[in-house]
Amino acid sequence: MKLALFAALALALATPAVVNAQNLRNGNWDYITTAEDETSYFSQILSRMGNQVVLKVLVVNGKDEADKDYVVTRGVKCKEKMLKAKRSQWKKVAEDVVGWSWIQFACQ
Repeated sequence: MKLALFAALALALATPAVVNAQNLRNGNWDYITTAEDETSYFSQILSRMGNQVVLKVLVVNGKDEADKDYVVTRGVKCKEKMLKAKRSQWKKVAEDVVGWSWIQFACQ
């Protein structure tokens, strides 16, 4: 009986995570780019203030598995071509990485 209760509890806790991952794709996302590993990136601009933009990015797994999707939020300094994660420092981005596409999208 305890095993069945534990299994039901584990399933109940896991189910919302799958539902939430599928719901990430809902909303007004704009396509940015697809990487060599077929991971696709979509975005929403959350705010703009002068030279800086807050960008919300949906990362979609290359195998189109909705439960592997996730969202990141990055700060963008347009003139300096820099990205910033929550607790990290501003970092210059090279033109041959996915982050460059994020900057191009945010600063258009």
